Amino acid sequence: MIKFFRRIRKTLIEQGKTTKYLKYAIGEILLVVIGILIALGVNNQNTLKKERKIEHEYKERLIAQFQKDSIFLAKFNTNMQFINPYLHKLDSILQSIEKNDLGMNEVVQIPVFLTLQTQFITETTVIEELNSTGNMSLIQNIELKDALVTYQNAVSRQIFMIANTSESNSKFDDYLIEHGALKGSFYDIEVNYLNDEFVNRYWFVKANKKGFSNSMTTLEEECAHVLNLLRS
Repeated sequence: MIKFFRRIRKTLIEQGKTTKYLKYAIGEILLVVIGILIALGVNNQNTLKKERKIEHEYKERLIAQFQKDSIFLAKFNTNMQFINPYLHKLDSILQSIEKNDLGMNEVVQIPVFLTLQTQFITETTVIEELNSTGNMSLIQNIELKDALVTYQNAVSRQIFMIANTSESNSKFDDYLIEHGALKGSFYDIEVNYLNDEFVNRYWFVKANKKGFSNSMTTLEEECAHVLNLLRS
């Protein structure tokens, strides 16, 4: 084909047909440009198809991750509600002591798992992989990308809360060890020395428990939001 074009150009030049040669040259240039544009268009289409395929694969992996996280968080938050009756009972007793309706020697039962805080860890690291590889840019839905970042921050926040509340929880545990006694069931500790130290440490534990509970509830909501976006 190239030899054919060269032969035409040579013939036109030899015959002195400059005008026709110029028109031909322009036409040849246009053909080359059109060919390049077509090739680029095909290449771009192939690239887009490849990117959409990778995006789809990531979404499938994310759905699998967030489905597992959703099930775990729902069970976790339901189980956390088990502690509420104990907290309400303790609150009532302490309020009665403040009103002098009960003495400081009132015996109360405290579950051994009152200060327990289980760290939630996702089972996969798809979000980290998206960030480290730069493939987060393949996710077209801006709202979904923002939701993934928000979820990741929520996971980090509950880990941070556990690390920063462990000291006050340990102090309360130390008090129970010093002044309490295990019941026969080994699930409850009986305490009959409800002084100001006990009250102050208990309120710290309760505040920690409430903050952690709110953090886990938010995490469950963020997980559900990401799942909805992935499925839409």
